[in-house]
Amino acid sequence: MALTGATLACLTLLYRLDDAWLIAPLAALLPLWMIAPGVLNGGTRGLLELRTRMLDERQLADRDRAGTVAHRAATVLLAVAAGMFVLAEAVGADGLPEVPAVWVLVYAVVVVVWLMPLWVAGLQARGEPAEDAG
Repeated sequence: MALTGATLACLTLLYRLDDAWLIAPLAALLPLWMIAPGVLNGGTRGLLELRTRMLDERQLADRDRAGTVAHRAATVLLAVAAGMFVLAEAVGADGLPEVPAVWVLVYAVVVVVWLMPLWVAGLQARGEPAEDAG
């Protein structure tokens, strides 16, 4: 989540300030940001990527729980973002100050729809159940 926030901050500052030095942290953050979903997927043992028939009942329940929590969180985040833009329009501002609102919304939607379930699954990941000795 921190990588996503830092990448968004660098992209926003790069657009707003138009300074070439911001390319360096962005060049370091983007590859890490692209690798992070794979690491999270490995940490959840492919919970969101494997086919349903390959998962047992506990894993299916974990997948459903992660999807439900992610859907609720995404709904809240997108409602807050929409409320901010409606409020900004009501007070006469055009989106966020000096940042195109369309790009912020596109980035937010991509993050919320694509990464939120993976983040939730990563935060809720449990270890494998212990084998019965008897």
